[in-house]
Amino acid sequence: MDAEWSPPLEPGRVVDGEPLGLFCATHVTATGGGRVDTRTWLFLPEARVSRVYPYGGMFETWRCSGDTCGRFEVVPGSLSVVWDGGAVAEYAYAAVADGIALDGDALGPARPLSVGSLAGRWIDVSGNVYAFGPDGTFSFGVGDSPGLGGTFDLAGLALVLRYADGDVLRRTAFGIAAVATDAPDLLSIDADVFTRWEP
Repeated sequence: MDAEWSPPLEPGRVVDGEPLGLFCATHVTATGGGRVDTRTWLFLPEARVSRVYPYGGMFETWRCSGDTCGRFEVVPGSLSVVWDGGAVAEYAYAAVADGIALDGDALGPARPLSVGSLAGRWIDVSGNVYAFGPDGTFSFGVGDSPGLGGTFDLAGLALVLRYADGDVLRRTAFGIAAVATDAPDLLSIDADVFTRWEP
């Protein structure tokens, strides 16, 4: 795969029965104190596919390995992938009302956020809290601690955090909802899943 090729992330959609863009599902790990994270499949132009999480609001080809990126083809009832390492995999596939069904998993489109839908406090299972203001300010801390803060911008599926100390971080961020809405049920930020928190 071309190391210089970095297409922008786009929300998932189905075009003529074929997936295109970023689709996601939440995954719960019960061991080690528990964790909830986001698993993604990114369907790219020219029938390319990646199951590497696209950190930092972009897809970076250097993250690919022989079994995480490849070429796909949709045939009735299945999606065939030839991984870059040469392995071939077949997955049960169907386009459904709001996303795709892939090997028994329901994957919905990664939904872009607006400042309004992001506003509020969000907490993950580890107690990390993001607080986003409708004025473009944010803070990040643990529990009730205000933590560090600054300003933020949204650009498609990217969240740009500009901390008051000068650090600038770029995160992949999108809403996870059962149906299209401007008030997502869950928020994914660089694979970690957050839920609204009203202490």
